Amino acid sequence: MTSSDTVLITGAGGGVGGFAVQIAANRGAHVVGAASGKHENRVRSLGAHDFIDYRTTDVGDRVKEITNGRGVDAVLDVVGSESATEKLQLLAFGGRIATTAGDPDFSTVNSLDTGLSWFGLATGLAYLHGTDSDVEELGLMLEELFALVRDGDVDPMVTSTIGLEEVPHRLAEMAAGKSGGKTVAVL
Repeated sequence: MTSSDTVLITGAGGGVGGFAVQIAANRGAHVVGAASGKHENRVRSLGAHDFIDYRTTDVGDRVKEITNGRGVDAVLDVVGSESATEKLQLLAFGGRIATTAGDPDFSTVNSLDTGLSWFGLATGLAYLHGTDSDVEELGLMLEELFALVRDGDVDPMVTSTIGLEEVPHRLAEMAAGKSGGKTVAVL
């Protein structure tokens, strides 16, 4: 990712999306965050230059406005397969898409016409199916992320601390999509 890239991040109001907004902005990219409207102030405060409320605005139309019809250079989709498939149409030639919650349906685009690249992010699988080198690379990525947090370049978005007895309730809230930011359980 470079400072000339325009990046669309779905789920920008959540934990993974919020980290992505900060990292992309930190690297100088023009960040477009998509989330529900209640997250607009937070997403902008994390570094998004543009915000799209996916509930009230057609994301594709708005991306085309923002990019003057060119499309984005990169997409991080944390929503799911259907969302990732829709976002393929928003990529500029040579665009890249990374997904965390489901693979896009590539039959909807001609990859020879678009020159796109895809990255499926399943970092936890490095421990189950990867080599020692894969696990080591994951460790290096985490060290870089921790350094960004330590140096104040990335806000870890800790919104609450709870006792161990509250963990089941908070996990239920997270599963229902009712918990933004990060919760730390104090042991």
